[in-house]
Amino acid sequence: MPDLHAPDFESSDEARMELAELAERYVQGDIDAAQFHRLNHLLSSNAALRAYFVALCTDAQIMRHAMTQRDHESFLGERLAQIASQRRSIPIRREPVRGAKRFPLHVVLPAAAIVIACSIALYVMSHRSGKPTVNRPLIEHPVATLIDTTGSALVNDIVADPGFEYAAGTYSIGSGSAQFLLTSRVTVNLRGATSIVMHDPMHATLQRGWASFDCPHEARGFTVDLPDGSHITDLGTAFNVHIDDHGRCDLRVTDGHVHWIGAEPESEPLIVAAGHAIRLIDGQPLEIASTTRQATISLSTTAPEVDSDDVANLGEVTGQDKWWADGKSASGRAKGQTFATGDHDVLLRSLTVRTMKASEPQKTFAIRIGIVIDQQFTSVATATAIQNSTWGPGDYVTFIFDAPIRLDANTLYAFDIGMTHSTTEWTTGIPYLAFTPDRLGGGERYHSGADGFGIGDSTIDRMPGDMVFHLDLSIAPALQEPGH
Repeated sequence: MPDLHAPDFESSDEARMELAELAERYVQGDIDAAQFHRLNHLLSSNAALRAYFVALCTDAQIMRHAMTQRDHESFLGERLAQIASQRRSIPIRREPVRGAKRFPLHVVLPAAAIVIACSIALYVMSHRSGKPTVNRPLIEHPVATLIDTTGSALVNDIVADPGFEYAAGTYSIGSGSAQFLLTSRVTVNLRGATSIVMHDPMHATLQRGWASFDCPHEARGFTVDLPDGSHITDLGTAFNVHIDDHGRCDLRVTDGHVHWIGAEPESEPLIVAAGHAIRLIDGQPLEIASTTRQATISLSTTAPEVDSDDVANLGEVTGQDKWWADGKSASGRAKGQTFATGDHDVLLRSLTVRTMKASEPQKTFAIRIGIVIDQQFTSVATATAIQNSTWGPGDYVTFIFDAPIRLDANTLYAFDIGMTHSTTEWTTGIPYLAFTPDRLGGGERYHSGADGFGIGDSTIDRMPGDMVFHLDLSIAPALQEPGH
């Protein structure tokens, strides 16, 4: 049997094929205790695996409606293997494991929805109590399955449990995060204090907070209404929406296109493409901006000047942080710093860090600017930069963006920089990053990313001290409507 604890096993094709085979046996009721224990272990280990299993069982349910039971049984293994080969690879997180149970075919096949609701709940809930109960009534018209949550997820003000299906209603979290898989196959992630009304599998209204939507091709036309009366229609894409406490709404498209239509009949529809964001205030689109940048690098042996609008920490260096393109947690993660903006919207033109050891080119860096929502990083802009010259010990390295990045007033932001590639070996020099004791009120140094090689994620793992850095900021002009 493959090693469950191998670092990349759960993201491999081998893992997905094994899960498909176990799912087939489970749905058919032909699973022994050892196989069920293995399935239990796989599903209890990660929310993404549970979402994957829910989708496999849903496919089995769909096939049941199109075939006789005999045809279904003979075709299921082939189809699940085919589905598994098409689905994306998925990461893993460990959790405790419990025992097994056998589900006969005559129970499972006529009620595939029970498979989806109860089987996952058994795995997820088993580590919370010794005797889990999964005898909730079957939802007649399910809209979504809760896959995972780091806080308390509510559906119509009642605490929701991972693995159960839920009908239309108000889905909310007060903090943390939650992931739902709609029956339309749309994946919805909530972050921080967020409330969303799920009208049906193809229609939702975001009331407040942050939500992302990953829509497969078959969910084309999925629509999200906004409080101002406008709405967003998916055109086969992934996008996220953030409604802050001031009523500002940001729509960011990360893949494909979306169609935005205002509440007023005279509103001009807009197509927003991947890599772009739109700011909406009172139902009016005030800006469409690219969320991707290129950055050039300049060097100096002296610290940059700090103007009145800038944010900086140029204090005495007391430590250094290894910065390298590898998979190690200490050196390979993205290195960052949180910071708060003042009373005015500002434009970020460049950021500077200080390196403490020499480094030879060529190296590639990924830069992210994001909002901090409930201690989680939410990207608003990204950039890439390439080191083409030698850096000396103590150099100030400035990343200059090809277009400024707009930052809102009185908001907690973060930036991080990850080294994603180096054409030279570590023996030619590793550019350690300088830091000081805690000096920056409202900010903190952090690492991000689970896999290293400079790729950050939503995590903000706080580190002692503050990074030595400088942000070149200027007061931002008023926002303009698109085309002005």
